[in-house]
Amino acid sequence: VRILPEILESLLINRKNKYPQQVFENGFTIQKDKSCETGAMDVRHLCSAIASPSTNYTKIKGIFDTFMKLNNIEFEIKVNDEIPFLITGRSAEVLVGGKSIGFIGEVCPEVLVNFGLLVPVVCFELVID
Repeated sequence: VRILPEILESLLINRKNKYPQQVFENGFTIQKDKSCETGAMDVRHLCSAIASPSTNYTKIKGIFDTFMKLNNIEFEIKVNDEIPFLITGRSAEVLVGGKSIGFIGEVCPEVLVNFGLLVPVVCFELVID
């Protein structure tokens, strides 16, 4: 479960407002976990997105890099064209200590159309627990 769909819904609600629009959300998602008594656990995520006719990967990467630097988190970016809701060649997996903690990239046009969005959107989402 991800926060990104909620961010895209927020951008839809605000699509008549001036661009660029920059939004973020920090919250819990529910993940299946058979080791928990309830069979699920809360996992904290952070998601940030920019919607603008002129946005691109470089713009969201700058915000991402600043967040990681301010929190003293060493990371690796690994190209990953298997993230279905991000554009192939403009998407990557975020690794910390060799473990995947999220993604960064440009949202696919098909996803934008499905959400009724009219401009490109770039985003990242991280597990921050």
